[in-house]
Amino acid sequence: RVLKKLGADVSVRYRCGKCRDAGFDKDGDPCECVKAQFIEMLKKECGAENIPPFTFADDRSASLDCSQKEELGLLYKRFRQFCDGFDKTSVKVIFLCGKPGIGKSSLAYAAANELLSRGRSVCCVTAFEFNNAMLKYHTSPLAARAAIMEPITDSDLLIIDDLGTENVLRNVTCEYLYNVVDSRISRGKKTIVTSNLTPEALMARYGERTISRMLNKSYAKAYLLSGDNLRLRV
Repeated sequence: RVLKKLGADVSVRYRCGKCRDAGFDKDGDPCECVKAQFIEMLKKECGAENIPPFTFADDRSASLDCSQKEELGLLYKRFRQFCDGFDKTSVKVIFLCGKPGIGKSSLAYAAANELLSRGRSVCCVTAFEFNNAMLKYHTSPLAARAAIMEPITDSDLLIIDDLGTENVLRNVTCEYLYNVVDSRISRGKKTIVTSNLTPEALMARYGERTISRMLNKSYAKAYLLSGDNLRLRV
């Protein structure tokens, strides 16, 4: 009463006007504010906070002045279908090969952000970061290894970007790449790999055992993109 007499505004200020901070809408479903907080917590938990913010809404392939716009538009459609049927699809590995700047990483990041928005865990690393993580795992005490490996092996989706740009470390690079891919395939986990190298060059670099495992047609899709460097055109 005193506050009102003094003209102070004592009305409740809700952070979310939709649910009035209850966390649920009138039908008892989680409010959008709760979903947003959950996604931010999920990103932090699986180390996905720094994934570039590409989404399927950013698909401008139809309007781009480039030779691969039809192919790129088709791939955006297929990647949306992959996300929509994430639990039911038989595809466990998607391989995107092609020269730099033709849109490979943007596709992978769009899938990552789409799945994160649906509450899926995503681990996204460059080949350099993956290599360093495996070296750290290889040289760490047993008690510290689980924390290094779990995000890579347990996430619903693993993205390894620019495979082939990292240094090949003896007893680390090829061995752990095979072990991680083999483990994820066996457990039904999904993996997207991008590379500037052709499948033949990747096989020469990492060995037939590893690359043939990743390109097995019974559960893998490989796309060899060609076209113009979009970084020089957009």
